Amino acid sequence: METWLEQLKSGDLVIVSGSSIGSLPSVEKVDRVTNTQIIIRSTKYRRNNGRQVGGSRWYTSWLQEATPEAIKKIKDESRHRKLQYDLRETKWLWLSLEALEEIAAIVARAKESEKTDD
Repeated sequence: METWLEQLKSGDLVIVSGSSIGSLPSVEKVDRVTNTQIIIRSTKYRRNNGRQVGGSRWYTSWLQEATPEAIKKIKDESRHRKLQYDLRETKWLWLSLEALEEIAAIVARAKESEKTDD
């Protein structure tokens, strides 16, 4: 029985994960497949186990199967980080009192919801 790595073809989606601090998993498209390797953006991965060919002692990457659930999780986490950044960059002094009160109410409800979830 073939593994998901052996069934990959050009154009398929995979998840690339890395070992360095701060590296985040990403959804990538397979560029090319040979008998022994999977090539994504000029990085080569072993077809038998999905590990990066070469790399370094400090950083290596590997492939994971891109299931719909895993893709959604990565996209949601990415969107979460972007919203955090966008809100951090908000010029709060420029917002009206009404807008700030609405935002504060939303945050308070979210905090209260977290307390009840625990």
